[in-house]
Amino acid sequence: MKTLFTILVGVAALTQLSSCNKKDDPESPATTLEITVKDGNSWSPSNTALSNSSGVTINLYATQTDVTNKTPQYTATTNQAGVASIPVEFKNQYLLTAQKGNAKNTINGLLIIGIFQTQTEINSAPFQTPVPSVGSPKFLDTNQDGRIDAGDRVIADIVNPILNQNVAKTIIIYQ
Repeated sequence: MKTLFTILVGVAALTQLSSCNKKDDPESPATTLEITVKDGNSWSPSNTALSNSSGVTINLYATQTDVTNKTPQYTATTNQAGVASIPVEFKNQYLLTAQKGNAKNTINGLLIIGIFQTQTEINSAPFQTPVPSVGSPKFLDTNQDGRIDAGDRVIADIVNPILNQNVAKTIIIYQ
């Protein structure tokens, strides 16, 4: 009888352990990505900081194939403050896309990293065609060759989570 009781207690404990949800498990990593979205279209000489954008759809993908197949692992929408807080499973990186209407965080595969504020900033930036003007998007020179061209195209932005921490990233959308 004592052996049967020990087995039943063991089975009950095992059942309880297997029914735990990772989110409820205090041992489970608490990794969160906080994505703030700025609206590049809101730039003006008096609003160089850009306005936050609510209602932006954020998609996080595990692989490039997932981006191509439009199969996000996580999807969120920015709140009124322009922020999406996304609890994620920890991994080295996620690929990130953002879109609201026609505004996206890439244009023709080029990743937007800012808005040109001055002509001096344009003059010191990597060459791009068409020639930018003050208020137009600044793109990432991914291959660092001093030119913004087809060699700089990306499939999505990259965000790198840190185990058990909140990671903040600010991105810009533009149309």
